Amino acid sequence: MVTEAPKLPITLPLKIRRADESYWIEDAAGHAVASVPFDDEPSRRSQTRRFSEDEAREIAQMIARLLMDVESEDAGPNPSTIPIEDLNAENDERCRNGGVSRTTRSGFLKPPPE
Repeated sequence: MVTEAPKLPITLPLKIRRADESYWIEDAAGHAVASVPFDDEPSRRSQTRRFSEDEAREIAQMIARLLMDVESEDAGPNPSTIPIEDLNAENDERCRNGGVSRTTRSGFLKPPPE
């Protein structure tokens, strides 16, 4: 007896966004699907056990490609890289103008805005 794998509750296309010190994978509806944190300071990275920025970007790309493969098996080949939107510039501008950063007091990131 063969059973079909359940459909994932995501809508394609997926996008990858860089916000502060993590890459977020979002679906077309703007829902955060996954987050890959990174830290580029080697001494702090070894303590927090985070990836380097390059490693985190590659992992986010792999997660997005795998999810796209699962969702669209017969839709043809997926792009080898998915464009990454950098939200840091927008966040820095908001902070300079008295707005609120996406980083909470506890230091955890809120999902990027839609």
